[in-house]
Amino acid sequence: MNKTEDLIRYHVDWVRGGRKKPTKPVYFVIAFTTLRNDAAIRPAVEFNYKYTDRQKEEQTEPYRKGIYCPHCGKPHQTIESTRAEIQDDKEVEVHSTHNMTAEEFGTSRRIHRGTALPPNAFCYYCKESLWTRKVERRYKNFAEWVQHEKRLLPAIVAKDQVAIRQIQEEQPRYPTSTSMPRRVAAIEYIRRKMKFDFCIVDEVHELKGGMTAQGNALGSIVSSAKKILAGTGTLFGGKAEDIFYLSFRLFSKDMHEAGYEYGEITKFNEEFGNIEETHYERKENSVYSNSNSRGGQRSSRKKVVPGISSFIFGKFLLHNVVNVRLKDVWPDPVELVDTPTIFVDMTPEQKQHYDQMISTFERKIDSRDDGYKLITQMLDYGIAYPDNPFTFPNAYLKNETGERDLIWSATHIDEDQTTPKEAKLQDIVQNEMSEGRKSIVYVRDTGSTVAQRDVRPRLKQKLEEIGAKVCILDTTTTATNRRSEWLEKKMLEEGYDVCIVSQELVKVGLDLLCTPTLIYYQFSWSLFTINQSSRRSWRIGQTQECRLFYLAYKDCYQHYMADLIARKNKATQAINGDVSSEGISAMLGSDSGDLQSMLIQSIKNGDKPALEGSAEEWISQTSDRAREILTNIAKAKAPIKPVVPTGKDTEEKGIVTEHHSFEDGEFISTEDAAELIDLFNVVETITNIVTVAELQEKQAKLKKRGKKKASVSDDQLTFDLFAM
Repeated sequence: MNKTEDLIRYHVDWVRGGRKKPTKPVYFVIAFTTLRNDAAIRPAVEFNYKYTDRQKEEQTEPYRKGIYCPHCGKPHQTIESTRAEIQDDKEVEVHSTHNMTAEEFGTSRRIHRGTALPPNAFCYYCKESLWTRKVERRYKNFAEWVQHEKRLLPAIVAKDQVAIRQIQEEQPRYPTSTSMPRRVAAIEYIRRKMKFDFCIVDEVHELKGGMTAQGNALGSIVSSAKKILAGTGTLFGGKAEDIFYLSFRLFSKDMHEAGYEYGEITKFNEEFGNIEETHYERKENSVYSNSNSRGGQRSSRKKVVPGISSFIFGKFLLHNVVNVRLKDVWPDPVELVDTPTIFVDMTPEQKQHYDQMISTFERKIDSRDDGYKLITQMLDYGIAYPDNPFTFPNAYLKNETGERDLIWSATHIDEDQTTPKEAKLQDIVQNEMSEGRKSIVYVRDTGSTVAQRDVRPRLKQKLEEIGAKVCILDTTTTATNRRSEWLEKKMLEEGYDVCIVSQELVKVGLDLLCTPTLIYYQFSWSLFTINQSSRRSWRIGQTQECRLFYLAYKDCYQHYMADLIARKNKATQAINGDVSSEGISAMLGSDSGDLQSMLIQSIKNGDKPALEGSAEEWISQTSDRAREILTNIAKAKAPIKPVVPTGKDTEEKGIVTEHHSFEDGEFISTEDAAELIDLFNVVETITNIVTVAELQEKQAKLKKRGKKKASVSDDQLTFDLFAM
């Protein structure tokens, strides 16, 4: 169902046809965008002033002044204060209110009380919605419609179908508007009109948000279906709160029985996650900060950091979740080589410009009153600038008057030189090309907001210098549902070696079987995105070894970002029962931290996260295969073309198996040697003879022991929840 219109038309036709029971199952495939995207929401009310003639003459207050509900006719209220009173032996809340003003109502819809403005979504008295959906119309007013009606009525009376059709087609087209699109969310029709027997929700982690359209759509579709099956490859993103709203929407009974209300996410984090609480006190010479009394001012701030309690699995997931690993349904999986992060040194010129940029930001942060606004920008620039010191834009900050103040003027280096990170990327790609392997290069800076930050053209140029044929996949290249076909055509039919793409475009819904090598030139802030995109090529049907590479500059914010991602990844792996010392987790020395928030906090404190272990130590913790690949990266190799030996060559030079050919004196690995030995081994079958008396004795022993759980047979799949 590409449009809600298709779903409505199908359902209406079925209802008009007598609601006939289908003779075969009917499946509706609906994308998240179709499910959630709705028309613009606008206020259905406005602030009213109504005076009597006497009030106008005397210039007194109007008898109607406020925002009146169209359902009950009462003015919407703003709660000033709340107190508890006893009424009929019960404690009730009593509110002190006043009529909401136009400034308090504002221009945005608020369900809960915000930091400054009160709720305005529903009437204080009858709870009727004060907002409605609005779209652009053909006719601006009723008078324009009347003119069309006068032309149409005579044709209807005369039953002239040709004239009716012609007049209808001559109507003005619906105006197009990006701010007020003419559409309706599929979930709005489903929750009102439709019921399903079974619903499968794929990539359910995309619906984990508390007040998001997709998240609310999940709650509505759960109430419309008898059974729900939700699937995801990344249930956790490093924090316990990742499943709070999902659990409420899917298993609300369990959450209520555990004593949680829908908005108590902080309580959930305190019990099953990690909360970091920071206390702030004024610096004084004495113990007490108050100058005239034994007291003081003290404040605290709580922050959620990565970490998940194992009790969350037994309490909420064990009876609701089936953990199925890819190896459980993939009889003969190919090897996934997850190499540790490769750190490279910046050139002296790069390092000088980088340090100058960071020091400039730090001075501005300390000297400006609004310097705190620059912390996030400094972090962003500190991560992105080393990758693009050629065209990177200047840094600006809007002041109170709305003008942009220059914070840092970018220093560019000569574009003819190749940076160390680009050189390492060239080495990796060249090594993969020598083995006839196709590669994907993941980037984050694609120039979608600032064109000067786009690193893709530069990487394309550098990879073409080593003879690689490179393509770029972005949002405008092809339709979303045809990206896999487009990439397969480029790689297999047109002979491209590398595709440069943003991780966000391929994190879900794509199989990159034709590109078994994935290279992270830049990291995403989202662990969901990293974990999803890293498994795009390691899928059922893959026949080649899959490899993952991660690149980052040493001793800069890229270095610290890689460490923090590893910390968050370790918490997620622990709850999934898949603790690994490979890949980005190989560098981990501790198990706490919080990505962007931790980096910002370290900047405020004037220090940097401590990194434990050197690159050599991290590599020593990973697999032998990963060490072998990293060792061979810098070695130049000529591209290898597959050669199919003829029968004559086979007879003269050596042995030919179904998959391998070996010449005399050629080195044979242990695995290949074992395969060759099996070809010439004679299988010896041993038959055990058992007497009837022995069978009877064995049966008697089994009866005495009682009934035992049957073991898993060879043709059954076993589910190892906590396999290491």
